[in-house]
Amino acid sequence: MKRILVYFLLFIFAVSCHKEEDPVTINSLGQVKLDNYSSGNDRSGLGALVVSHEGSKIYYAINNYEASRFEMRMIDASGEVKKLFSGEGIIQALDISDDDNKLLYSTSRDYEGQRTAKLYEFTLDTEIAGLTLSVTGDGSIWNSQYLPDGDVIYTQGDGLVHVSLRRMNIALKEVTVLLEKSENPLLIDIDKTGGKLLLQGWSNSRIMTLNFDGTDLRDYGQQIIQIGPISFSPDGSEILASEIFNPQQTNGLAYNGAVSYNIETGEKSILTPEKKDNVPFGYGKNLNELILNVRDGAGTQGELSVFNKELNTYERLTNNDQYEIFYGFYGNSTDRILFIARNENSSALYIYNR
Repeated sequence: MKRILVYFLLFIFAVSCHKEEDPVTINSLGQVKLDNYSSGNDRSGLGALVVSHEGSKIYYAINNYEASRFEMRMIDASGEVKKLFSGEGIIQALDISDDDNKLLYSTSRDYEGQRTAKLYEFTLDTEIAGLTLSVTGDGSIWNSQYLPDGDVIYTQGDGLVHVSLRRMNIALKEVTVLLEKSENPLLIDIDKTGGKLLLQGWSNSRIMTLNFDGTDLRDYGQQIIQIGPISFSPDGSEILASEIFNPQQTNGLAYNGAVSYNIETGEKSILTPEKKDNVPFGYGKNLNELILNVRDGAGTQGELSVFNKELNTYERLTNNDQYEIFYGFYGNSTDRILFIARNENSSALYIYNR
């Protein structure tokens, strides 16, 4: 009897000591795969992504470039992937209204030799899409976004010759051209608090800012050829940009670096170390942190990393043979980083929880 009791106690002890690993969820620390949307040979890619303002939902479009069709998907707080709707064309821009009830998206499709671009609003509670704009023969509608008053700002044009910047009152269907095609203004980012637009000259690498009403056009970095704007800083005081240093060098001395411009003074600052390839994607927790793709040598895919400017240190987030692209933050937290990783075999959407 004593022996049986001893065995029973040992069994209870063993069961209590054994702990199964927690299942991987959208909230697990480290890198979590959310959606493996492409096998690598089906010509599918992520067209655009936006996170709801309350922070729990991810909306994104998967484009099938061969079939010229798209599928809109949503991931909720549980990590479940849901299909919302699908349609013809390729989605090139996606935004969400301030009340989180409408998705704004643009599509483009070649039909009988002419490109037709359309802009839609999809109401989430009724699941009804309404056509707000249709353009044939003038290329695509790029980077359409809501302004705080509900108007829509977007770039229109074919991208090969010229594009114009336009603002539309959706209710009245009134369109105002803010910048003509001679300026080549591609919309990059919006500072809703400061009331400014960040623009790039499509064909000449100009960095520009403009007020929402089309006034006060300013140029930054006019003398630099190999440069492109990335985003406003979180407080709107700086412009983050990517610059290719030593662009004429063919012996491996050219490299990417992050720079910033002060909005008021135009003063330029170099943010990342020399002779190390750093491709900036955006700011992290504050002005001191940058989200980068860091390459250690020619031919490498690079790894998603967080760079601390003050400490001059890197926090590597990934370590694989894929190329990562930063897509923003989840849950209104800069410690929850959304990105895609892709190579010739697969493409997937991930979250990295720090």
